[in-house]
Amino acid sequence: MLLEACRLCPLGKYEKIIVGTDTSEVSMEAVETAFRLAKFCKSFLFIVSVIRVNPEIIATALDAVERIERERYSVLERLGNRAKEENIPHKIIIHHAEQPYKVIVDLSEKEGADAIIIGTRGRSGLKRLLLGSVAARVIGYASCPTLVIPPHIKFGWERILLATDGSENSNVALEEALRAADVCKSNLGIICVVKPARPAAYEKEAERIVAEAKQKALAKDIQVETIVEKGEPWEKIVEVAKKRDTNVIIMGRYGRSGLKRLLMGSVTERVAGHAPCAVLIVPN
Repeated sequence: MLLEACRLCPLGKYEKIIVGTDTSEVSMEAVETAFRLAKFCKSFLFIVSVIRVNPEIIATALDAVERIERERYSVLERLGNRAKEENIPHKIIIHHAEQPYKVIVDLSEKEGADAIIIGTRGRSGLKRLLLGSVAARVIGYASCPTLVIPPHIKFGWERILLATDGSENSNVALEEALRAADVCKSNLGIICVVKPARPAAYEKEAERIVAEAKQKALAKDIQVETIVEKGEPWEKIVEVAKKRDTNVIIMGRYGRSGLKRLLMGSVTERVAGHAPCAVLIVPN
């Protein structure tokens, strides 16, 4: 039990967790992860479902909206009963809004949430496309870490991959990765990717970045491997994550070239949308 708790809650600070769900299959996998985290971290769990509506839909498809409401309430009632049975303190929240991400982000700020957990896409998401719009915007606007859960994975901390470009945000992500790897005795990979068109000096800079991060890991007796790759950053990060059988990728929300909020960084968004494992996105 203690080992399992370590694997799920190594940071030891998840007092309040928010999980967003539209009750689709993909989003319910995020709910499963949230339940496991909340149970072992002894967190308060907010289970949030936002029904996306606008005045035109309500006026022309009221029956459909009411049917969706009934389905959501039924699923959320079962989740509430399960939380009671598992002794997880919780609150069920159902909202109607045009922008579901805003409800989740606003709640996280109001409650001082330590983490938001969300699936890669919901009912409106298309397979093989990028991250769903709700998840992408939650990542872009949330002031707390966001854990993105893709389909058919079991979240853990045994093998961590930190993606870094040496930026301030990446350094914050590095500290999160070191904490988790230290507590759980995880295998830590540190990757920095250089685009092919960059001069040779950029590759030397990448080597310096991963070498400095490696020294911090070794100081904590963490088993660590450094990787410098040339190519499209998000593709190489996903490729290495697959090769290393990674459990979780940790990365900053935006790097050196990322613009805050709306342009939160195509690398982060694409990694979260294509990764074979969970992705923990850390804001500044």
